[in-house]
Amino acid sequence: LLSRRQRQMCIRDRGDANDSGKVDAADVTMIMDFAVGKISAVTNATNADVTGDKTVDVDDAYKISQFLNGLIKSL
Repeated sequence: LLSRRQRQMCIRDRGDANDSGKVDAADVTMIMDFAVGKISAVTNATNADVTGDKTVDVDDAYKISQFLNGLIKSL
């Protein structure tokens, strides 16, 4: 089982919605803020669209949350 740090380092860009260089809760927050209209865009929509449906929405935030909590192995 990978540690949280190892999971963050496994993914170079995918899931990194805010272009911080790592996948973390801040990415989930940014995607959720975008989904509810609190912000007008995410920093990197390509990275944020982890479901591959060409849309950044709560499904992407949910999948990243699952990854960060070790419920899925990859994005």
